[in-house]
This record gives sequence, C-alpha cells and structure tokens, in this order.
Amino acid sequence: MRGPGYRFLREAMARAVESGLRFLDAIIGAEGAWPAFGIHDGGRLVVPERTPFAAAAGILALEACGTSRAAALGSRSRAFLHSRIEYPGVWRYYPQLVPDLDDTVLCSVAAGSHLWVLMGRNVGPILSCRDDEGRFRTWMVRRGQRLKPFHATESARMASGDVPESSPNLVDSVVNANVLAYLGDRPETRAAQWWLAKLVEEGREPGTSPYYLSTMDLYAAMARASRLAPPVFARLRATLAARIVGWLEAGGETIDAYRLAQAVTALVQLQATGEEEVVRRALEGVLEAQHANGGWPECLIWKCRPGVDGRFSSEALTTACCIGAMARAMRA
Repeated sequence: MRGPGYRFLREAMARAVESGLRFLDAIIGAEGAWPAFGIHDGGRLVVPERTPFAAAAGILALEACGTSRAAALGSRSRAFLHSRIEYPGVWRYYPQLVPDLDDTVLCSVAAGSHLWVLMGRNVGPILSCRDDEGRFRTWMVRRGQRLKPFHATESARMASGDVPESSPNLVDSVVNANVLAYLGDRPETRAAQWWLAKLVEEGREPGTSPYYLSTMDLYAAMARASRLAPPVFARLRATLAARIVGWLEAGGETIDAYRLAQAVTALVQLQATGEEEVVRRALEGVLEAQHANGGWPECLIWKCRPGVDGRFSSEALTTACCIGAMARAMRA
C-alpha cells in the first residue's frame, strides 16, 4: 500500500503487530498449543481447547511476520504439531475423533519439516478420501465405514452420544481448498479444482461449507492455495478478488475482525491491484478492533458437523490473523 497518509497507518500497524505478538507470546503455551474454546448447548463455554488445527492456522497466519518473536512462536507451535502427528502423517482434531483432512493438510503445510510429510507418506491416504466426483471428503475413513459417535462436549468429559453413526462423510468446499494448498496441481486434484472454480464462477459458493461459518473462509482458503500451490486457481485470481471486495462492501459494520483480516490477507495473496482504498478501510477496521492488551476479539471461526450444536472461537487465532494481515499489507 502506498499513497498520502499511508505512513501514519503503517506506523500504527507496526505498533499493533508488536503488541499483538507480545499478547500471543503470553497466551500460547510453552509447548506451542494455541488456546481456543468450544461453545455448545445454547452458548455455554466448555473447557479451553488445545487443538492442532488452531496451532496450524496460527502458524500460517504469522508466516509473513519477519520478527524474532514471530519466529520463536512458529518454532514452538511446530513442535506442538510434531507431538500430535500420527503415522503416516495425519492429525486429529480431538483424540476421540478419527483423523480428518482439514487438520491433516493444514498441519502438513504448517509443519512441513516433519520427515513423514517431507516424504509424502500421507499423500496416498489423502487421495483415498475422494468421492465419486473426485472431490475430497472430510473424514479419513474407509468408504462405507461409519463415523464414531461423538459430541463436541466430550472434550469436557461429557459424553452424550447424540450423533448418529450414520452421520455422512461430508464434502466441504473450504476443506477441499485446503487440500489443494497442500497437494497442489496434479491429475488427482483436477476434479476438486474444477468443482471449486465452477462454484465461484457461477456464484454458488455460499452454503457449501458445512464446517465453516462464512463464505469469506472459502475465499481466504482459495487465495492461500493459489499462493502456496500455483497454478491452482490462477485463472480465478481476479474473480476471487472482485468477490472479496464485493463481500466487504456489502457487509458494512457487521464483519468481524477475523474476516476483515482474512479479506486483507487474501487480497494481498491474490496480488489484487487497484483496491488500495478497500484494503485501507479494512485495515483501519482491524486496527480499531484491537484491545488494549494487544489482542483482538474472540471471533467464531468454525463449527461442528450439521446436527451438532457446536461452534469454536479463538482469541489467539483472531489475533494472529489480524497480525498477519497487517504484516502482509506493510510488505506489499
């Protein structure tokens, strides 16, 4: 970003990044676990979560920060991911659940230095999770295998068993975009690439993600895939940027800090040009949302499978995403 007045915004962002990193350093565990909360049963908070998913997403959010504090946070967060990996390179959200693609691919991207990941040991198991149309299912189970009954409040030792064993192994658009960020462009991923491209080109992307809360989550995942795994979505860059700008302009003040930061990050990753004023307004919104302690509000980020009342929030992950958005904007 350049232009009149940008110097003052840049200085404010630099201060915000520094205080935000101090905040994260204080709340992320010595072992590298990122705190999050499950919200269940009509809005009641349960015990804090310490999941690989939050740590992986946090690592990816902070990757644009070049400070020593950010590097140290990344190192201990990756150590946490390495402590949770299972052969041949898969991860679970909870120990009670089967491994899933979203955790596995995000953790693989974030913790790519692990030998099993470097050797591609998990690629075959990931590719085996495609449906008849070549799209990726969410859970890493054999075709026809039933999912284990599980209720999110089991994380607080409250078993209820109200999820039927016939729960479907759903296809989620955001999960597919995250898989593409890891596997990239190869014959086995072409069908998933085509499916996601058609959703966006035809304006059918809302409501295609059972496990995420916002269409911006899909745009952000696709933008990340386009940066990490070119030429994935190369032809969609301009379309995605236009959708993000339109989404921002239509959302007004109802957009939370996490999605504002996602939008900025995605526009930078898509190398969108001519959108400086839109990005500036979004960054100003991010700055205004920062708390005096250096953190950002605890935004809702993902949710349980359909039929289970459960959503998840993370002050740490919102903070990392806001820091990452500002760091990327200052480097662009």
